[in-house]
Amino acid sequence: MKSRVGLAAGVAALAAGLLTAPAYAAPTVQAENRAADTYLTSGQGKTACPSGRLCLYKDINYNGGGSAAILVTRAKVTSLGSYQFNDEASSYFNNTSLSAVLYENDGLRGGQLSIRSQGSGNLGSSWNDKVSSLQFLS
Repeated sequence: MKSRVGLAAGVAALAAGLLTAPAYAAPTVQAENRAADTYLTSGQGKTACPSGRLCLYKDINYNGGGSAAILVTRAKVTSLGSYQFNDEASSYFNNTSLSAVLYENDGLRGGQLSIRSQGSGNLGSSWNDKVSSLQFLS
């Protein structure tokens, strides 16, 4: 009888919100820190790219199919793999006053694609899911 009373009390407490199971957030690639030079976030559209930043979107049309990963940067990134974004970019928006260069390989090596200031678009079949590093030109 004692165990039934304890069980009933536990169920009542849980229903009343007095007892809760610990909530665990799904692990993230990197905590979003908008003050950082480079960070990973999620969103959709060119409006998700802050002024003064270059954004690489996981999907075409600036994640046009729905919210997805966006790499946001204002600095040279020698390895997009550091942000688990290597070979992931499908579209871009360079919302800065500087031109940038996307590279096929880590370490600013391999094929290059120049992106003008305020340039945007889909990367196309030859560059889709192939960007590994980037830098800005002064």
